[in-house]
Amino acid sequence: MNEIMRQVLERTMRVFEKDPRVLAAYASGSMGTSDEDRWSDVDPMLVIRAEEFAAFDADLRGLFEQAGVQPILWWPERINCDTYKNYAVLFESDGRLSQYDINFLAAPREPVRVEPAKVIFDKAGILQAPPASNEPAYRPDRLVWTVEIYWIYAYIHAKYLRRRGPFHLIAAQHELFQAHLEILRALRGDIGPDWWPIVARRIHRDGGGQILLDYLRHVDAPAIARALPGQLAQFSRDARAACEKWSVPYPEMLAGKIAADLQKAIDEIIQETAR
Repeated sequence: MNEIMRQVLERTMRVFEKDPRVLAAYASGSMGTSDEDRWSDVDPMLVIRAEEFAAFDADLRGLFEQAGVQPILWWPERINCDTYKNYAVLFESDGRLSQYDINFLAAPREPVRVEPAKVIFDKAGILQAPPASNEPAYRPDRLVWTVEIYWIYAYIHAKYLRRRGPFHLIAAQHELFQAHLEILRALRGDIGPDWWPIVARRIHRDGGGQILLDYLRHVDAPAIARALPGQLAQFSRDARAACEKWSVPYPEMLAGKIAADLQKAIDEIIQETAR
């Protein structure tokens, strides 16, 4: 985070730590991780006395103002409920806009599991380190399902290509992207489930998944028709390798029949475009 955000975080944490309703605070999001940079916002999580949750919610904007933050946007997340809330707070400082994502949850009966390095303060001793886990980052339970959904959406491309429907094609390309990303995660085996931009960035940053960007750059039928053969070929290589790695069967017959059927639609579009 930049210096402005660091100072604002420190001021707000001082206010929150003095509030008896706030039992603990810890870092979430990119705070304190290798993904944090000078453009990062802050995402602290507060643990609130359950019986004071609604009152704290009502007072929260005033607490920000008490810390010297004058919000120009106070936006509630769509997932807000009676025991968890998140607000995106936009404010101006030194002529620039910054974002502060404030999260807070009602204190549960059991301890909250948090890595010690993420603890900001803990007045009630309710933050505990998670137990050691041997849980693998990737499980192959849905590997074949993932391969199959890729080929289902490859098949669906044929009718969308013939209809020239850009929005349906873009949606279908996104489904191929998601399935291919999961296959690359299976190939790696060391990346747990996470928000897809985080998974994709990690794979791409480590020198893999160059094909992923190809699913995101085409917006019309001719361009997608030209891109599909390369996408399918790379997926086939990656999916076969993933299936071999995890000792599950690759659906060769299904893939071959769909690829052949889709190629007819691809040829039609390319021939029409060439006229």
